[in-house]
Amino acid sequence: MKMKHFVSILFGLFIVLASVFVFMPSKSPTVEGQKASVRLAWIPGATFAGDYVADKKGFWKAEKLDIEVRPGGFENDAIKLVAAGVDTFGVTSGPQLLQARASGIPIIALASTIPDSPIGWVSKANSGIKTPQDFAGKKIGAQIGTHTEATLDALMAKLGIATSSFRRIPVKFDPRPFVVGDVDVLPVYIIDQPIDLEAAGIQLNIIDPRDYGVALAYGNLYFTTEKTLREQPEMVKRFLRGAKRGWLDAYKDRDGAVDILMVKMGSGNRETIRRKLDSMFSFIEKSQKQYKGLFVTEAGRWQSTLEILAKFDGLAFKQSINEIFKNVELD
Repeated sequence: MKMKHFVSILFGLFIVLASVFVFMPSKSPTVEGQKASVRLAWIPGATFAGDYVADKKGFWKAEKLDIEVRPGGFENDAIKLVAAGVDTFGVTSGPQLLQARASGIPIIALASTIPDSPIGWVSKANSGIKTPQDFAGKKIGAQIGTHTEATLDALMAKLGIATSSFRRIPVKFDPRPFVVGDVDVLPVYIIDQPIDLEAAGIQLNIIDPRDYGVALAYGNLYFTTEKTLREQPEMVKRFLRGAKRGWLDAYKDRDGAVDILMVKMGSGNRETIRRKLDSMFSFIEKSQKQYKGLFVTEAGRWQSTLEILAKFDGLAFKQSINEIFKNVELD
């Protein structure tokens, strides 16, 4: 009797446990909280405000995505990391994407956050250098190996100015050679570095190649691999929807975006960050009168950028332009 009673108890316990597992809510292995990442082009800053806002305010979570926003830089190249599968999405420039595609890297552009390249130059306000025509006889900082030089060559060719009329002095991203006078003109991202220089008390002339009809596309854009777009098109769409909400929110609530940036950057002057944010949006509005958060990329603009890089930077590109970008309908 005791043995039968023991077996009966075990059987009853088994039934109870089985019923618990049968009726227990199961976790969906589908899109709920699907993990992915976006690798930025550089360290945290105003040019990635929309990404940080989308993350902080849960716009990607609303799309059932768990997105990790990761910093980029020289040691964390977005194109290499996305191509290797370390990251799902990345942020890069149009010229860099064209160079990657020419090298056989199967990435594809999805949407732009800054439609034009922000490459430009600065000179000191009292230097007398206010236009490209004033470069003659001057020491011009050169970022050798970057598309900054292709932009300069294209600008000089358009204006009929011989590049032999000035000296190119190799520089990096450090502004000190300009500050101390080793170069007269410094290549910069005109939405960013001039604000730091002016905050340090240096008054500037800013030379924007777009004022002379030369612009490379695109400044910052989202990209992924062809494989990810092919196999997970809905996830790509949800990522872009969340990103667009982040950028529209940052545009509308700039003080709130600065609050978020201050935390992400870990340092920095609030006023300077706000000025950079305003500078970026003003730069965008100069060519895009209606702010849309994300901008589709266009075959014609890709082609004109490619022609500049081919003529002045030696880029050999044998693919169809239509293969390198995909405009995703966001509903």
